[in-house]
Amino acid sequence: MKRESIGTRTLIIGVLTLVAMVCFFPGTSRADGAGLSVTVGETEYDITTVTGTFADDMTQLESTPWWGNATLAQEIAAAVADDIGTPNEFNYGAAGPLFAYDDDAVDSFIWFQGNTSSVAVSGITSWSWGVVAPVSTGNAPEPGSFGMLFAGLFGVGLLAGMKRSRRNALDSE
Repeated sequence: MKRESIGTRTLIIGVLTLVAMVCFFPGTSRADGAGLSVTVGETEYDITTVTGTFADDMTQLESTPWWGNATLAQEIAAAVADDIGTPNEFNYGAAGPLFAYDDDAVDSFIWFQGNTSSVAVSGITSWSWGVVAPVSTGNAPEPGSFGMLFAGLFGVGLLAGMKRSRRNALDSE
């Protein structure tokens, strides 16, 4: 009878340890919550924003898939709408991020008051710009996946140890 209470205590400690391990390794989320995935045509784009002047963010803005393609910039601005928020402030209200497609007076499309609008903004004023979110390299599992893996391995080891201790207890009787 005493051996059974030790096994029960070990099981409770094991379960609590598993719970602690799973809580210690939380999952992660994409971007920082500010990103959005939209599909235009048959292509999916992960959109996020950067804030600054055109000159500060020029390299990143010119590397977007819609750079040099006004039609695609307009379609993406319409698809994003205000789903990322309305970080840009104009005289008549807040607007979504700018989707720059040309540096001639920084031509962009923006979601404003329910429509996409073409705007030319100052390249020296700070704006919120729509950009493609960085793509993670490789398919590495999230930290939460590692936690679950280690918790499962620990649980299997704990059960094997309990089975072995029961077998030893039965053999000694």
